[in-house]
Amino acid sequence: DLRHLESLDVSGNHLQELPDSLLKLTDLLKLHATGNDLTAVPDLGPLTKLLDLDLSMNQIPDQPEWLDKLTSLKTLDLSRNLIDGRLTSAVCALAELETLKLRRNLLDGLPDCMGDLISLDDLDLAYNELVDALPETWGLAKWHRLYHLHVSDNKLKTLPASFSAALIVLRSENNKLSEYPPMLTTQRAVTTIFLRNNKITSLPTTFGPRVNESSSATMELDLAYNRIETVSEAIGELEYLRKLDLQYNSIRTISEDIAYARSIEKLKLAGNQLLDLPEGVGRKR
Repeated sequence: DLRHLESLDVSGNHLQELPDSLLKLTDLLKLHATGNDLTAVPDLGPLTKLLDLDLSMNQIPDQPEWLDKLTSLKTLDLSRNLIDGRLTSAVCALAELETLKLRRNLLDGLPDCMGDLISLDDLDLAYNELVDALPETWGLAKWHRLYHLHVSDNKLKTLPASFSAALIVLRSENNKLSEYPPMLTTQRAVTTIFLRNNKITSLPTTFGPRVNESSSATMELDLAYNRIETVSEAIGELEYLRKLDLQYNSIRTISEDIAYARSIEKLKLAGNQLLDLPEGVGRKR
């Protein structure tokens, strides 16, 4: 009798289904079944104490409409499945959710109400079919804790105009962004920005306030494989920037103000149209 079982990990097997008897384990706090052959999952609603649910790396096609019953969940991983369409709004009931991983599915839409997930700090939506834009209401979200947003490899053209002030890492590679996201010019904490392989044509006129010198984080900005032609004087505002990747753009000129970005340790400019380097390169200020 395992009725008081609190943790169950059946990952890395060849399970095609989870037995209904599992629903009797009402004290279960953790259930991991990643890397199996699951094509369906029973209604896990009776497992109301669950804090950690990992069903990644299976072949689940159906939306988990029963999620709204698992209101204690803190971590949910449904990555690498076959879930398509618009994500169920049932996820919006998970007020305690901190980590949500949905990468490598076939999702083409997200509910506006996800902005109500006030405890969320890590959101991974990479490698889906998200088109045009994330819900603009997310820009007004109560996501005061969200520090990591990964939306790479979708078909996004824009990102919300504003976002969580706690944001530290943004990954939006391989999308269709045509401009440097304006929200990033007001983010004080962000230290890692990956925007390679989009359609960005220019850098902003200002990068806004950055992390302060006492920050232990390494600031990295990756804008490789875009369509940028000029690196303006705003680059000098990034005085704590450590790594700057501008490879394979169409850059002809770089402002002398790059000298003010005095912390740069790695600068990548390969595959551009430069005729010379600015005198500021190598100059200490």
